[in-house]
This record gives sequence, C-alpha cells and structure tokens, in this order.
Amino acid sequence: MTKMVEVLARKMDIGEVRLHGGVPTNKRGKLIDRFQFDDAIQLFISTDAGGVGLNLQSASVLINLDIPWNPAVLDQRIARIHRLGQKQKIQVILLLAADSYEQQVFSLVQNKRDLFDNVVKSDAQEDVVGVSKRMLETIIEDLAGKPASESKEQLKPEQIEQAGKEISERKTEAKGVSEEDAAVRLTIEQIQNAFDTRIERILGAGGGVLVIMENIDNADEEIAQSLSETIPVALIDPRTLAGLDRLGSASPITESRVLFEVDNNAPATSRYWSVAREKLRAAELLVNRNCQSGAMDLLSSAMLAGISAKAQLNNILSAEKAAVWIYAEGIPQGHLTPDQGVAVLRVVSLVNAPDIPENLRYEVMEDVRKLVG
Repeated sequence: MTKMVEVLARKMDIGEVRLHGGVPTNKRGKLIDRFQFDDAIQLFISTDAGGVGLNLQSASVLINLDIPWNPAVLDQRIARIHRLGQKQKIQVILLLAADSYEQQVFSLVQNKRDLFDNVVKSDAQEDVVGVSKRMLETIIEDLAGKPASESKEQLKPEQIEQAGKEISERKTEAKGVSEEDAAVRLTIEQIQNAFDTRIERILGAGGGVLVIMENIDNADEEIAQSLSETIPVALIDPRTLAGLDRLGSASPITESRVLFEVDNNAPATSRYWSVAREKLRAAELLVNRNCQSGAMDLLSSAMLAGISAKAQLNNILSAEKAAVWIYAEGIPQGHLTPDQGVAVLRVVSLVNAPDIPENLRYEVMEDVRKLVG
C-alpha cells in the first residue's frame, strides 16, 4: 500500500520519503531530517515500522490508510506528530471503505477504547458491554458472595432474552474478522510475552511467523515449538535474515511483511529488567508444563539480568563471572543481600544438573520472582 502511495505521489510531483521495515535503523534519521528540513519533501510515508521512535512535529496532517487492530497502535501513530514541541493544529484523517473489513475493525477498535475508558475513567459514558443495570447488579451480588435469596428481585425472562440478543449481536459483529487474522494476532501476543525485548522484528511469511532476535538457544526453540500449534513460529538471528535478504527474489521471505518492530532506544538497565521478566515468564511456562529442559537456563538468565539491572551494570553479568562479582562487588557495595547472593549462585550452579527435583525447581523459581518482581 505504501509503495502505491509513493508511486502516486511521484506522479503528482509531490516530494516524499518512505519508511518501512526494510530500512535500517541507522538510516531512518536521514529520512526524518529530509522531511523536516527539505522544503521539497512534503510527504512522509510510513508503515507501522515508524510507529515508535519517530519525532515528526513538523507534520500537521496524518492520514491513516488502514485501521490497526490495537487502538494503542493508532494512538502511537498520532503521537509521532502530536507531541511536545508541536506548534501547529493537527488534523488526523482515518480512511475507511464503506461496508468493508476496515469499517468492522474500526468499530471493534472503538469498542476496545470505550471499554478501556470505562475501566479507568469515572466519567466515561459509553455502554461497551450491553448489559442491563439490573443484570450488572446481580453480577456484583454474585461476586460479593451474596445468596440469590437475598436479592431484591430475580431476572425476568424478557431481561434474559434481551441479554442473549445483545450477546448474539456482539458475536455477529466479530464475524467480520477472519479466524486466520485472529490467530496471527494471538500468536504475536504470545511471542511478545515469551521473548519481549529480545525481539527485533516479527515478519509474516508463507503462512507462518518469523521472529528475528539475537542469541537463540534450545530453550527458545522449545518455546517457539509450543507456540506453533496454530501458526508456525520460526526463530532466526539478524545475520541469517541479512543472508536471506541477499538472495533477492530467490529468498523465501521475499513476500514477507512486517508485523511488529520494537524500539531499541530504551536505557540498557530498563531493558535488562524486561529481559529478566520475560525469561522468568518463559521459565514458568516450561516448569508448569513439567518441561525441565531449558527451564533452569531461563531462570539463571533471568536472575543474572535482574542483578545486572539492580546494580546498573553496562552489560548483563555472565554465569562465569557471577561468583566473583557477587562477593567482590555485589554484596560489599550493597547491590545484593547475602541471601540474594546465595540464591543467585544456587540457580547458576543448577543449570547443568541432570535431574532436579520438582520442589527444588519451584524454590529456585520463587527466588527469581523475589528478585525480579
């Protein structure tokens, strides 16, 4: 779609630059500079690869060619131009084809936004659930453990019938979203929960999902396998991706599309906390499924990332250097308590153990939770 816009802009003799997932991070600044400082460039075309990390206060009009599934993504787009330093009046245009898939998505996105507003804002007015006041009171009484006999009145048959109709209407609205699209979005959410800040990019290719991230190990592959029940998930590192790109039209990812791209501008220590927590979540997934293989590696990595963030180290501490650092710097300088130091060394020493009792795995996991949070 953005390529078509680029062609159209050139035919109309409108100066433009185009950003997409294939543009390296170190070259994106030049595109922004051209748009902001070159009067000949009037149009900045971007996929959601430009959803984060861009400051485009010089823009005054934003045209959304499609409506994202997540309302936060739409807000993210608008935030690229509607931010501190913006001195112009902002005009945001949403393009929707009548009676189309986009229109149904926009309706669902608006429902999500209304639901969020109802949760966090006391003055929200939109009815996003379609439940009668009496039914809501009954639900509250049930949650509070109040016996049904104490209720002032029972639901009338017509109220139950009306609620059923409203639920049916909601289901009908959702039918406009294909099962495949829903499965892809669910898979992406699971991937983000599992790997979090290690992800550089997620591509859709050949009916599957390709996750680009560094330092892929056996535990990561096991997680990817567990996520592949509906949509195939494959992991590759950036170097392998670059090799596939060099194949040009012969590459299996020629027709791939960017589904997600992360912002790597966050401070290192905050990223370490995120790494620690995503490693912990992945370990919990394996431990709860009785998969010992890889779980201790993940717990060890989570603990090391956590103490590195806690001590504000420039790099994540390695297992080999952990013992020396703990007793030479960690405990003496107050970064760790003696008990925390022992907990770190315990999880690191158990990584290569052939068989670890279940109760010990849960004890170690609890130690990591206490440190990582």
